[in-house]
Amino acid sequence: AVEAAKLIADGTVESARAARRKVADRHSLGDHSHMPDDSEIEAALRMHQRLFRADAQPRALAQLRAAAIEAMEALQAFRPRLVGSVLDGTADEHSAVHLYVYCDETEAVLRFLDERGIPMRTGSQRLFFGSTKSVDFPTVRFANDEVEYRLSVLPLDMQRQALSVAKDEPPPQTASLAELRRLHLSET
Repeated sequence: AVEAAKLIADGTVESARAARRKVADRHSLGDHSHMPDDSEIEAALRMHQRLFRADAQPRALAQLRAAAIEAMEALQAFRPRLVGSVLDGTADEHSAVHLYVYCDETEAVLRFLDERGIPMRTGSQRLFFGSTKSVDFPTVRFANDEVEYRLSVLPLDMQRQALSVAKDEPPPQTASLAELRRLHLSET
């Protein structure tokens, strides 16, 4: 867990899942059943940040949350929800602002960003729901003022669906713009 946390803290990987895979590969561990789960890696990351980044990490987190608020205000037509490290409090200067946006036409999101002159990259992300079903959803990545943003574009009918990044992981917490504003105000 400590080794995986260090990989996240130094920006080598973005998620506990990716860190777990990298540590397993590094140590030639084919059986992942002995690897720490996300909560153990997150606890190790929080400890690492308290010990080695006590001043910088909270500042970076506050800046990223402010950037997330700004982005969510701009993207309000797409019902954005914050997800990931900026919400759970483990984000630092290497972290991206990850938003779920809801729209039945990915092109509408792309057009919205293009009209504002924002260069972007597209891709996909597999998300899981239910016990066995997974679907690949479009993603859009862009940067603004040295902050990286990652949008997962989900259909409107998925707004109430609990989605996970891995089959065996619980769905991450999400926050609306109003919820994020309250959280950000309570910490400033």
